[in-house]
Amino acid sequence: MEQSLKLYWQGELEHRTSKSHYTHTSYKTFVPQLASIERCQACIRRIRAQREAQKRDDPSPDTPDLLGTGWTAINHPSAF
Repeated sequence: MEQSLKLYWQGELEHRTSKSHYTHTSYKTFVPQLASIERCQACIRRIRAQREAQKRDDPSPDTPDLLGTGWTAINHPSAF
């Protein structure tokens, strides 16, 4: 029972998504336009996932410890 209810709500939410995308079409030949919108969103999700994975694998040096001694010496008078 619980599984079928979950699938029902998932379908309802997906229907709401497609209804909101319909307003971004010209209302004529909307099926290819909706497909294009969904492809663009899938591509954006894929790019975001790749960027998040890249951030986890290779953190950028945004802390003084990771930047090296040059940054610390320039910006921290206590290093002199």
